[in-house]
Amino acid sequence: MESILGEHFNFISFDPRGVNFTLPFSCYDDTEQAPNSALGNSSDVALGQSYAIGTEVALQCQRTNNQTSALLGTAYVARDIIRIVDALGEDGLLKYWGFSYGTLLGATVATMFPEKMDRVVLDGVANAKEYYAGWEPQSLTDLDAVVEGFYSGCIKSPSTCALASENATLESISMKVEKLLESLKYEPMVMISDHSSELITYDSVKTRMFSLFYAPKNWPLLAGALQGLIDKDPNQWNAIGGGSGDQSDPTPLALFGIRCGESAFRTHNFSSLAPLLEEVANVSKWGGLDFGASNNIQCSQWLVTAKEIYRGNWGIRTNHPVLVIGNTYDPVTPLVSARNVSESFPGSVVLEHRGYGHTSLGQPSLCTARAVRAYFTNGTLPSNGTICEASVPLFSNVTVASVLQPLNGNGTGRGIARRDAANEEALLRALQSLSSGVVGPAL
Repeated sequence: MESILGEHFNFISFDPRGVNFTLPFSCYDDTEQAPNSALGNSSDVALGQSYAIGTEVALQCQRTNNQTSALLGTAYVARDIIRIVDALGEDGLLKYWGFSYGTLLGATVATMFPEKMDRVVLDGVANAKEYYAGWEPQSLTDLDAVVEGFYSGCIKSPSTCALASENATLESISMKVEKLLESLKYEPMVMISDHSSELITYDSVKTRMFSLFYAPKNWPLLAGALQGLIDKDPNQWNAIGGGSGDQSDPTPLALFGIRCGESAFRTHNFSSLAPLLEEVANVSKWGGLDFGASNNIQCSQWLVTAKEIYRGNWGIRTNHPVLVIGNTYDPVTPLVSARNVSESFPGSVVLEHRGYGHTSLGQPSLCTARAVRAYFTNGTLPSNGTICEASVPLFSNVTVASVLQPLNGNGTGRGIARRDAANEEALLRALQSLSSGVVGPAL
């Protein structure tokens, strides 16, 4: 982070309420007991079962968190942030770079305390109004374009994409992957190793695909694993962390504790969700029913309401204008959401990061990094309409050095150019390091 923003800042991170050591939220003694919902498209009964599981989880979470669950929520965390700012005893202003859910938190704190804002960057922006409403069809707006980008990027780079056989087309690759997914609904595979065995299902493969769409640097590995499954060789599945993952992680339920307590839409009738299911199915053919409504299915049945929820006005002018960054192709926080949130902050600017993955870290860009550095260093906002291209192509073997080749320079300016190139190399390496932490799904 220091390589991106420079040496002028100290960095503070903290656990929001409900997470880790701050009012930890967990509904089961052993999180392996927590029931897992099936993806909505995995069968004709999956959505109804997910709703029933949501009923059970809501009851269990109410029983086990009766004293603290109403004290969770974004408005509370916004106040906690301002308490931290005040405790520092500096200028009393917030400098903040929020990603994903952090953009909801950032938008909320900026709206509640506009006079306390200094530099605020919202990166990978969720639609705050939809989030608080508990009805979020917009989230997957660009998911189908991301899936298409995965296939088209594969076609352009056959040497690094195992799915790209000779004479392959976007349609042929898409069809064989979809054929694999459909077959796994009825004939799951079993991967057997020396010490364990694992069931490979429609749910596990599609969930892992969705997760890896967040981070394009992992797309070659994903392509190799999928081709392995197509060839009935599931052993490459381990290369992408296949399987159900660490079931001892309590974070997913903590996110429900935060999100659901401030979600406005509530129902005890599954049929009330039919309009939402229809909307998300139309928004994304690939993943709408699988991933587009799971949060809202759970939250619609939540039995606890946070004691403070931000229900005030949007359209607040902050002390210093907000910088909003939206990816052109983000699987869960589409560019349209960035534009919608920007409209809530007069004077803010949207920087379009023309890349794939979740947040600007998904497919790093030197242009975006320079803009963020300039904003934090001296408050300079990019011009309205600025578009930053990603610095590393999809499925590429492009190195940091080749990206920086134009900065090497010639003639009398060579020494300065080399110093600039060294700085840019450190910047790009820092971006690549941060992008390693981009995982999904979180929202």
